Amino acid sequence: MIENLDIKWIEDFEKEDKYYQDFYKEPLESLDINFIYINHENEIEKLIQETYNLNKKNMLSKEELIYAIKTHISPDKQLGDKITLNRQDYKLFSILLYNIDTNNDKIKDIGGHNFLQSIRHLDDITLNDSIKCLHNLNSLYILFYENTKKNNHNKTKRIHLKGGHKKTRRHVF
Repeated sequence: MIENLDIKWIEDFEKEDKYYQDFYKEPLESLDINFIYINHENEIEKLIQETYNLNKKNMLSKEELIYAIKTHISPDKQLGDKITLNRQDYKLFSILLYNIDTNNDKIKDIGGHNFLQSIRHLDDITLNDSIKCLHNLNSLYILFYENTKKNNHNKTKRIHLKGGHKKTRRHVF
């Protein structure tokens, strides 16, 4: 009886389904991280984009995030960097996550959604599954702002005494 079953319709379905594989949700294995450096005049001074392979699908751990921030907080110190900035002092300004997690049946209405969210705390970032053909649009934006405050804490203040200049005399024996 099992030998007489017609499974041709299953093969036809699988063959046609291959064309739609890119429209199914899948977990993210990599994420584009964009480091944006903004100067004191609110102009973008430099942009660095890297593709980061996630150790765990759909999750960027707190340690990985802190490492990425610390290695990019001073763009002049990166090895192999041909473009250098005049200033080295930047502070973390904002972290934004762009994660498109819409379903394949709502892909026509994608323009009406806001997929950008602000990350307020340095903690694990959990990403939602995304349609496979939109994986390359999912990104993390880390914004650095030029630190205009100068660090004056390490300077020794000199005290000048009024009066004559006295020298220590050397006694010659």
